Amino acid sequence: MLNTREAIDKTRPRYGAFNSVGGKLVPYEIRALKDGKVIAAVKVVEITKITEENTALFNVPVNAEFWAQCDDMQEPELVDRAQPIYPPAARASYEQGRVIFYAVIEANGSLSHITIIHRATPALEAAAVEAIRHWHYKPAACGQTAIPLETSIPVDFWLQY
Repeated sequence: MLNTREAIDKTRPRYGAFNSVGGKLVPYEIRALKDGKVIAAVKVVEITKITEENTALFNVPVNAEFWAQCDDMQEPELVDRAQPIYPPAARASYEQGRVIFYAVIEANGSLSHITIIHRATPALEAAAVEAIRHWHYKPAACGQTAIPLETSIPVDFWLQY
């Protein structure tokens, strides 16, 4: 059994081949690990000085929303969940899978910005969307103030054999 330190060492990024750039050491090789195995590697070939800064890249977009952050956040709680209805045609065709959504749990407990981030068949996706549109949460809170929170929502469709 791994201790916490060993578990972290098996999953954290590894940096190497440091070079001095502008008086600071910069890693030219970065490896991402999962369970001790390299799952991604990046090698910096060249770093060039910016000749002209585009300060507009650092401006807050006009439609941006401020989201409070706090150290004492209470997690949201699902309070009303409509079960997805397995589409009869999908069941007859033995369609199975998991649909995963990105969504924002708003301060009033409703879901917004619902987007599929892991697809299944169109019939299962439609059934999953129809179900989660009726879900309602006790929202996340910072102290006594309800706040919006990003989340992912999995909806499963598995046939029992």
